[in-house]
Amino acid sequence: MQDHYADYSVADFLQDPYFYEWVRYPTKENDAFWQSWLINYPAKRETLEQARQVLLAIIAQEEAPPSNYKAEDWKQIQSRIAEAQYSPRTKSRPLYGSIARWAAAASVVLALGISALLYLSKYETTDWVVVQTTYGEQQSVTLPDQSVVTLNGNSTLRYASQWENQREVWLEGEAFFSVTKQLGETARQPPTLTKFTVHANELNVEVRGTQFNVQSRFESTRVVLSEGRVLVRNEQQDSIFLRPNELAELTPANANIQKKAVNANNYTSWRNQILTFDEEPIANILVQLEHTYGWKIEVQDSFWLQYRYTGSIPTDRIELLFEKFSLLYELDIEYRDRQVIIK
Repeated sequence: MQDHYADYSVADFLQDPYFYEWVRYPTKENDAFWQSWLINYPAKRETLEQARQVLLAIIAQEEAPPSNYKAEDWKQIQSRIAEAQYSPRTKSRPLYGSIARWAAAASVVLALGISALLYLSKYETTDWVVVQTTYGEQQSVTLPDQSVVTLNGNSTLRYASQWENQREVWLEGEAFFSVTKQLGETARQPPTLTKFTVHANELNVEVRGTQFNVQSRFESTRVVLSEGRVLVRNEQQDSIFLRPNELAELTPANANIQKKAVNANNYTSWRNQILTFDEEPIANILVQLEHTYGWKIEVQDSFWLQYRYTGSIPTDRIELLFEKFSLLYELDIEYRDRQVIIK
């Protein structure tokens, strides 16, 4: 089945029901398929990511009818979508699924086709800037409005090269945002602060001018506010406001956005090449080391992953963290280049 996608373009992916299901309803099974596919076809990573970001934008706007379609026509399309959709958290689905599921997904793709074609035509005529970092790399990006984004390792930022009325970016991975305040003018209203939006997985972060950190890996997204105020909104239009030293998180385990008080410095210290943890589950720490810094970690006995760890470590001395784990939990650590076997 993997060879089937070898020559796909962005437009081809947008019309594929299995690709749609992965983007809209990600599971461990279909995510494993696409991650395996990228390993076999690394040259197609940018094409796949572009198609995923376009589809996410289409899904986010599917409640709003295109301007050249009548309201009653859009209601019929929305009715078809509602009949085909189902909750990914209440039903389990095998890797290849049933014919009925494929038919349902296909009907949604067809219903979205109107929006997809309109959006894709805009997408293909827009000059996009895509910035990617490797494992452990940090890169500073100045956006068209002079906002500054610091990308963490193994992250991707996408945005239009020229901005007119909208300020928006798409993020996969982790980044710290310093957003400038910018005034916009309309014919009937006095100048107001224009909105800046970060699209990260299933969350949208909306601000006018502030500093905050966003981490978006696979199905989980976390937003931590350092300064100002932000609005965090999910695909179901649930929204919460964050104040400084507050965290918002959306995970597969919770349908709603979770908020709690934190020390924002613990989540932004990576910009100074320091990792800081405050009662962080060890399982989460290992995932971060793998996805951000490229360590391959094999755990032969998982009993200690349930514990939480508090402390800090330089990002260029990750081995010290493993040594601390070894002393705390009486573990044997074996190194093979950037691979670690923990017994």
